[in-house]
Amino acid sequence: MKYAIFLFNDDEMCMVHAFLYVRELNENGVEARLILEGRATKVPKMYRESGLIGRYYEEAKEKSWIDCVCRACSVATDSLSYAEKEGLRICGDLNGHVSILSYINRGYGVLVMG
Repeated sequence: MKYAIFLFNDDEMCMVHAFLYVRELNENGVEARLILEGRATKVPKMYRESGLIGRYYEEAKEKSWIDCVCRACSVATDSLSYAEKEGLRICGDLNGHVSILSYINRGYGVLVMG
């Protein structure tokens, strides 16, 4: 099985767990991808190279564990340009948001962390 982990908020404790889960799964042979939605789209803007979240973010980015960033939410959080500069894939196939169905159709189980 493979998993798509949708992270929706910018609570640091929640973010730490999302990054830990995506790492744990991938390091143990289970494909997992992180999707930044809602307030979590601020991660590339606020945490790049700073603190614990920054270290986890950089690792996930380097290992291609971040699959996409929501276009509509990154516009709303004023972080679209940061995600683009970081080279992250921007998705908006559901009225500007990321489609969960697109992941289900590709065989992913979906975890939502909000």
